[in-house]
Amino acid sequence: MFNQIILTIKPYFLDNPVFDGSDKDAIRLADWLRERKGSPNTFVTYRVVVFRFYLWMKFKKIKLKRISRSDIFEYIDFMKKPDSDWCGNRRHFKHHEWRPFKEGLTVYSINHNIQILRQLFSELTEFKYLRKNPYPKKVNLESKV
Repeated sequence: MFNQIILTIKPYFLDNPVFDGSDKDAIRLADWLRERKGSPNTFVTYRVVVFRFYLWMKFKKIKLKRISRSDIFEYIDFMKKPDSDWCGNRRHFKHHEWRPFKEGLTVYSINHNIQILRQLFSELTEFKYLRKNPYPKKVNLESKV
């Protein structure tokens, strides 16, 4: 199931995305990412963070418009210790053996992911894709990591 989800949503997140129109959340996230293409390093970093998060949402069968604060905290915990099938050797994003994690993330990396996802949710709310921003203003990683 995990590999099938990757194959299904990855085309939306490639450098030249392929949209079949069926996944509105993926289209909106890919649009948000394309706005960051002016800086290649930022785009690559943001793509991994957003794709990894969206992959987790799809795996959990959560829609972007229905995500809750408790889902976000669950994802933060997941980044600390992802399931083993989510981990693998570092590969290029297009490689068929690409995995979202090499291993669990450090506190620094989790904080960086939180900053990017907070910005994403803020802008999705600002542009009315989401009615309310579910992302917590503050996350105490001491209790989460």
